[in-house]
Amino acid sequence: LKAFEGAVEPVQGRFPMRLGNHAAFHTPMQEPVAAQGRAALPRDLFGQPDLPLVDGHGRVWWPGASDVQALYDYTLGAQVTQPYSLARALTVAAREFAPDLFIITGPGTTLGGAVAQSLITAEWRGMASKADFRAKQRATLVGAFVNLPLALVKIVVGFLGHSQSLIADGVHSAADLLSDAIVLGAVRVSMQKADREHPYGHARMETAATTLVSLFLLLTAAALAYDGVSHLAGAGAIMPPTRWALAVAVLSLVIKEALFWYTLRIARKSKSKLIEANAWHHRSDALSSVAALVAIGGAMAGYPALDALGAILIALMLAFIGARYGWQSFRELVDTGLKADRIQVVRDQISTVPGVRHMRRLRARTMGG
Repeated sequence: LKAFEGAVEPVQGRFPMRLGNHAAFHTPMQEPVAAQGRAALPRDLFGQPDLPLVDGHGRVWWPGASDVQALYDYTLGAQVTQPYSLARALTVAAREFAPDLFIITGPGTTLGGAVAQSLITAEWRGMASKADFRAKQRATLVGAFVNLPLALVKIVVGFLGHSQSLIADGVHSAADLLSDAIVLGAVRVSMQKADREHPYGHARMETAATTLVSLFLLLTAAALAYDGVSHLAGAGAIMPPTRWALAVAVLSLVIKEALFWYTLRIARKSKSKLIEANAWHHRSDALSSVAALVAIGGAMAGYPALDALGAILIALMLAFIGARYGWQSFRELVDTGLKADRIQVVRDQISTVPGVRHMRRLRARTMGG
């Protein structure tokens, strides 16, 4: 270091300079420092981690299942004297835990680019480039900003235009947005770590939210079906839908189909199953708009009962979705076990833990989907 300082011309009267508390970190040159650390810090300072830790070799230190002596040796040994692979740690974290968010706490503000490149290399959330990330984010925002006003327009025009099926179609779209918001909030809560009142964590919050969403969808479907049956019983007194109702149904179909192809194109380009599922969700909304369009057209052609039948059909579609979500959450709440292939994956993971020789009566359940 002295030779380097002597050979390099000073810049601005400051550089090169020595920085306090800075040294050749993660190199064998730090072995004396590591030895001093081991001498000064006793082993009993270390315990089981509260959260999973990923080290610079890509190893995960699990709460309640970590070798504390090995953790002590790594922290005051290899972590100090050997290279630390940030890319490897991030790759393992992205693939093992599939987090929704990475928060970089430091040091400084220079790691953002390195973290982004590591996540792109790991294909986190299907990202292959910064453009992919922006495209996926844009697709999700476009869907939300289009669906909300479209749902409101369908409900209002359906009410003013005497169309039960258009109202049902609008409620269908609004229910989807509301359920997404509820689940998003529950997912954030479910990610909180265990505490004294919730020693097993908060993962069940996601299941509870899914149950509430399914009940909401079923009640909404029942109300729509009841309204449709009531109008069907008095079909002779039903006022036919107006042209505005027909125009909005056509507009809804065109917009939802356009959203489907737009989102699907981004999903295929970024190889994202999540975005692809969202695209097919737009297609299912388009199908409900088709039902509304046929029902409104038939009612305007002299068959007023078709509008009520269209509302009932859309209500049945909504009930099917609610029942499916409700059944899945019910199975989780009663601790339904994993399938044999998933149990085998758990067995394989347990077998990789140092010190495990055999296992028996392995039982597993799902928490948080």
